Amino acid sequence: MWIVGIDPGQKGGVALLNPETREVEVYDMPLLPELCDILSSKEIAMVFIEKQQAFPKQGIASTAKLMKHYGELLGVLTALKLPFEEVPPKRWQEAIHGAKHKKKPRKEKKKASILKARQMFPGAEIGRKDGRAEALLLAEWGRRLLYSEKFPKRRFIRSNLESTTTDASNNLLFDCRGK
Repeated sequence: MWIVGIDPGQKGGVALLNPETREVEVYDMPLLPELCDILSSKEIAMVFIEKQQAFPKQGIASTAKLMKHYGELLGVLTALKLPFEEVPPKRWQEAIHGAKHKKKPRKEKKKASILKARQMFPGAEIGRKDGRAEALLLAEWGRRLLYSEKFPKRRFIRSNLESTTTDASNNLLFDCRGK
């Protein structure tokens, strides 16, 4: 079973972490059909996706583009019937980096994520991509959460596995599974 971390966005990434073997796979944000192939090729225990929101001083067009892509990612996860949790960035970043991390400028946060991911997963092909690093750290945060004795299992009852589907999502499921 694999745990997946997704850092949405044009420069985002996808990371798969096997909690038993500590094997990892990291990708730059793939196109949606490629993402379907990646996620369909593994037995996924849980997906943790960084929750997106609009920010002040962010342009309308870029916000719209980001939220459209984020919605498409959630649609893929739902169509593939994968359990997922939307995680606010501050929640996982504070747990991985510590409380002082939130006071750093954005560029320093990205560099810190790359360094931390390299330290924790020296064999992972992170390169200089903060999207890959943050996706991997999000998957690690998810692993810690899932394997914690304090983990509230009932929290994920809304795992989207039992959600009703419309014809549009059935078509997406058809396309993603390649059947």
